[in-house]
Amino acid sequence: MTTIPLDDEKVFEMLRLGNSIGLFQLEGDKMRQLMRRLAPTTFDDIAAINALYRPGPLSENVHNDYADRKNLRQKVSYDHEVLEDVLSTTYGLMIYQEDIMRVATTIAGFHFA
Repeated sequence: MTTIPLDDEKVFEMLRLGNSIGLFQLEGDKMRQLMRRLAPTTFDDIAAINALYRPGPLSENVHNDYADRKNLRQKVSYDHEVLEDVLSTTYGLMIYQEDIMRVATTIAGFHFA
């Protein structure tokens, strides 16, 4: 497992084309549509696609916002200027639970112990 490259361009091209039949969690029709729209170029994109393809993000259109922001079809914006450091890797969107926790810590001063 430690020798599997995480930056194989042929794999990313396959995913950008939506050719993922047989790949666990990436083979459904809607998931393949999302991959074509998002056009993954990094392993982090694959993780994001998996996180975005959940009822919450789908119902709020976060999956499309993420794809559009990643591909410069939509401007990246932050609800508050201090959130740029927290959410820059996810284009200003909270897509992981850890993002929500970091926002709560940054904005509200919550401490998780």
